[in-house]
Amino acid sequence: LQLGLALVTWSGSYRGVEAVWLRRATIEGKLLPTGHECAIKEQEKATVAEQKATVAEQRAEKLAARLREMRINPEDL
Repeated sequence: LQLGLALVTWSGSYRGVEAVWLRRATIEGKLLPTGHECAIKEQEKATVAEQKATVAEQRAEKLAARLREMRINPEDL
């Protein structure tokens, strides 16, 4: 049974310890992310999504205010 995985040496920090580590990788040598790295990436995605939602909400509020200035009730649209 072949899993298509390899172990490679990697120099870096893991759990606050700087050293040379064995890391899981693809056969081509691409490092597979650790659980911590996956969590960081997901948190970054969540932060970006939250920022986009905030910008969209601000734009919607500005548009609603502009419509009200034109005596159009945005709730009627």
